[in-house]
Amino acid sequence: MAAAAKRVPTFGEYAEAYLKARRVKGRPLEASTLRVYRSYLDLYILPTFGAVALDAVTPKVANAWYDSLPDKPKTRRGTYSLARSILTEATSAHGPIVGMVNPFVVRGAGSGSSPKREKLVTSDEATIILATIREEWRAMVLLALWCGLRFGELVELRRSDVDLDKRVIHVRRALGG
Repeated sequence: MAAAAKRVPTFGEYAEAYLKARRVKGRPLEASTLRVYRSYLDLYILPTFGAVALDAVTPKVANAWYDSLPDKPKTRRGTYSLARSILTEATSAHGPIVGMVNPFVVRGAGSGSSPKREKLVTSDEATIILATIREEWRAMVLLALWCGLRFGELVELRRSDVDLDKRVIHVRRALGG
């Protein structure tokens, strides 16, 4: 007697399991990342694919869906990357549709660059900032202005990270990363 065919989960079912199991460097996703992924799923992915069985998603449908996404590069890139990542996991050696080809194959859809922030603080603006903030934060502002450190890097600096003799700052940690 032949074994009963195993039911393939829907995209929505598998996406929920994917988010719960997803790890980055061994740790669960950050709350902020989960919020972004949840919005991508709820707004753009699940309305189209939520009730569709994973093995029924085709490149033709995936391409048409991608073409229908809003013309916002960051949203398109992030949404497509998440959908592709979910199907990459589903088609992997431990996924429910092992050996299937990932239908999310639009070249370059998950990559791109964010717009550069080119507005710099003027000397007058820096003087005003330094004159009006709390004294204990001035060093942080100066490091941000002169060294280009990000906020997450600044708040994780320790005295041992600053070598005044060598004029070096070691960025060893960053908040959230």
